[in-house]
Amino acid sequence: MVKSGKNKLYKDFAWYFSGNIATIIIAIIKSPIFTRHYTPEEYGNYTIVTVTFSILSIILFTSASSCIWRFYNQYKIKNRLDLLYGMLLLFYGASIIVLATISGLWHIFSVNETYQYLIFLSFIQFVSNEIILVFMIIFKLERKAGIYTILNSARTILTFLVLLFLAFVCDMSIESLIVSAIFINLAVLLILLVVARKKIIFSFGFNKHEISEMFSFGLMSILFKLGFTLLVSSDRYFIKFFDNINNVGVYNQVYNLGQISLDSLIIVFFSSVSPILNEHLTISIARCNKLIRKYIKIYIQYFTPVLVYLVLYSETIAKILLGPEFQTGSSILPYIFISSYLYGITNFYELKLKFENRLNLLLWGIIASLVVNCVLNIIFIPTFGYKAAAFTTLIGFALLFMLYQTRNSFNYLKQKRNSYHLLFIAFVLLIQVIIHFSLKSFIRCEQNIFYEVIEGIIFSIVFLYSIYRFNKKHIAAA
Repeated sequence: MVKSGKNKLYKDFAWYFSGNIATIIIAIIKSPIFTRHYTPEEYGNYTIVTVTFSILSIILFTSASSCIWRFYNQYKIKNRLDLLYGMLLLFYGASIIVLATISGLWHIFSVNETYQYLIFLSFIQFVSNEIILVFMIIFKLERKAGIYTILNSARTILTFLVLLFLAFVCDMSIESLIVSAIFINLAVLLILLVVARKKIIFSFGFNKHEISEMFSFGLMSILFKLGFTLLVSSDRYFIKFFDNINNVGVYNQVYNLGQISLDSLIIVFFSSVSPILNEHLTISIARCNKLIRKYIKIYIQYFTPVLVYLVLYSETIAKILLGPEFQTGSSILPYIFISSYLYGITNFYELKLKFENRLNLLLWGIIASLVVNCVLNIIFIPTFGYKAAAFTTLIGFALLFMLYQTRNSFNYLKQKRNSYHLLFIAFVLLIQVIIHFSLKSFIRCEQNIFYEVIEGIIFSIVFLYSIYRFNKKHIAAA
């Protein structure tokens, strides 16, 4: 039976939010501490290695993890999960061997000792991350939000404590960010494997058609996720080539700060709704338009004001949460916030297109956005520096959203009540933006943290009350 009630959605959201709030809080604490402890150059080297491993992990592991999302419910309904686990074991085993080979060659031919150490450590971290991810995806699909939350929170908190010990007691350099994660990952992985050893059964009696189906879907997922990751991360390579390694470190940490806030909340939201949408789309794609519209409406209603407030107070956020050497990048935060918001909406269209097997459209959309992004990076970064990269990434996400939205089988704004809802939100927020800049101009209270906190709280209360009255009025009218 599909559990899609509103209460279940809010309950799952509460679980995932309570789990991710620890991640958000610790990330917020880490940013001002470690951007003052490590230099932009150290972060630049760390960024190049970890981004490269992220790309390699996508190429090698995305096929398997995407197939879990796509086929888990299908195989579960048929009572054939053992076959799915068998195929996953082969995929992951082969991927780990390939990643070990690439890492070994990179380590041998690298002349930078810092890179060599980071490469070795990153291999262990990323492999352990990918195996743990399998369990985390299954917890989500099984709607075990409590287990997911406890595990995720424990990993985050313990990793942070180990990181503090390594950085300030052992005086370890930037590799402490990786070593701390490795310690906790291996401990968590050991516990998961011991607990699951009798519950996960492997069977290798799958046929050619089943392998072909998973491989075809997995290949398209690799290409799509690789394109998306390059859209987000390839600018680091352009900045290194056209600018310098220090600005790679600055850009990456500012970008990460942007993702701590809005991106983290979006991840929580989709952790709650994705299992529901997966179940509905598995059973009947044609009946899901109404459900998707409902979730888009919730997304717009709550994430649009968050976006606007983050943009309004982005400079203050950067001054609080970034070290002095990294604060020069604060002006790119609004572009990062808007990019995250757009991709959040795009996720709805992307998920439906995947289940409709319109994978070519998904792929060509991301390729077009990536090409535009890379061309703009080549044109603007040499002239305007690393700050141009955030703007070109925003252009890429805007193009991706327009391509998927216009080619989908439903239009959110086609219904008048949705259009009125969006216009009302825009009107309330526009009034608040005007008030904000008017007060800054006449009262001259800019960069006053206390004032901005009070203003933000008042704006939030007014918005929530306004949207409550609007929804109540239109529900009564309906």
